Amino acid sequence: MRAAITKIETYLPKTLPDMLRQFGLVFLVYTGYQLVRGLSESSDVLAFVNADRIVDLERSVGLFFEPNLQGAALHHDWIIEIADFMYMNSHFTLTIGFFAWLYLFQNDHFYFVRNVFMVTMALALVGYAFYPTAPPRLFPEYDFQGTLTVYAGIDQDGDAAKLLVNSYAAVPSMHCGFALIVGVTCVSLVKNWVAKIVWTIYPVLVFFVTIVTANHFWLDGFLGAVVVATATAAAALMARARPAAWAFRPVAESTA
Repeated sequence: MRAAITKIETYLPKTLPDMLRQFGLVFLVYTGYQLVRGLSESSDVLAFVNADRIVDLERSVGLFFEPNLQGAALHHDWIIEIADFMYMNSHFTLTIGFFAWLYLFQNDHFYFVRNVFMVTMALALVGYAFYPTAPPRLFPEYDFQGTLTVYAGIDQDGDAAKLLVNSYAAVPSMHCGFALIVGVTCVSLVKNWVAKIVWTIYPVLVFFVTIVTANHFWLDGFLGAVVVATATAAAALMARARPAAWAFRPVAESTA
């Protein structure tokens, strides 16, 4: 058994227990985030009032463009199909794949990004608890359509879905937040200029997807970016305590 573990570890940047611990930690935090997000109780009335406040704010600055943007996209089924697919898969599948790549092939940078990820989710839960907000898809009076229900047949607001998903957890948008973490990190690390362009576009594309699927207002995405920026600053402060382990570019070899 020990010989098998030793052989596996020859392909890993660190020990097998460290890899299992890190992947377990990311999965546990993500799963806990989803569970708490789904089980948190929100006031229906307050969630709709807060959403109306977002609409009023966007209108006051002349940027309530979401209905027109989605209306234009609805004329092209292929855009909606791609958007629905991305909304359902990028948040979990691509994010987990990103962390696997980061740990295995860019290990020195993994621990800083892990800390950003964890702080981001903690701050997001605070937002969901104190500012429950209904998503655009629940406002047909503004001509929004929940495309995952209409085109993909997925009932996001049915009784079964509500057991695991809080329909009023729109602020901040963690689809946008996670995409920003992935995109910025990849742009910083990849060498190929084509890949850099792709990862630069990725957060913008996810931002577009959240709007045309009527799952978020643009302000939700902006606040998701603010949360990630705040979490990054917090991770930078944490790195001062353990620069050899938690800095984005560690000063020495260490384990976290």
